Amino acid sequence: MKKIFLLLILLVTSARAQFIVTAGGGPTTQGEAVGSQTATYYFDGYDEGEAWTDTPANFCDGDVETFTGWESNDNQIQYFDENTCDGTDLGTITKVEIRVFGKISGGANSFHLRPVFPGGDGDEHNLGSISFSGDWSSYVDVTNDTNHPTWSWANVVLLDAEVRVALAGGSNAGAKVEIRVTYN
Repeated sequence: MKKIFLLLILLVTSARAQFIVTAGGGPTTQGEAVGSQTATYYFDGYDEGEAWTDTPANFCDGDVETFTGWESNDNQIQYFDENTCDGTDLGTITKVEIRVFGKISGGANSFHLRPVFPGGDGDEHNLGSISFSGDWSSYVDVTNDTNHPTWSWANVVLLDAEVRVALAGGSNAGAKVEIRVTYN
């Protein structure tokens, strides 16, 4: 009882208290404040007709250790058409964000991400450069992008994305595209 009371005090008094909850094989959730939590998913399917040229399946296997081959075709797109959200209603969605784990072999290369909603394409977001050894981009908030839906867990299931390589010499490789949903 004493530990629970101390935890509640910590959560109430900290503006950005962090906690992790994993429920029976479900999504990993992380909260930033009392009443707000996040669930994290990743894209696990892609359109073979619109994919990077070398081992595109590695971009959606859920493993940040397995990369696609080095993509050297400027503006090549990989279209992700499935993700790991099963549609379970965890609460009211307040934010949807996406990020990419990848690496570059050219100083001015970058990744560009565009969410694709049931009502049409969202905005294109320049994720910038990522390290040569591999790292996460920053999350981009797609909650209010052009054509965004009224957010429900069913619309998270229907969320697709395009990742485009933008080259200025060299090449890029990708390993994972992650979705973070904030909810109450």
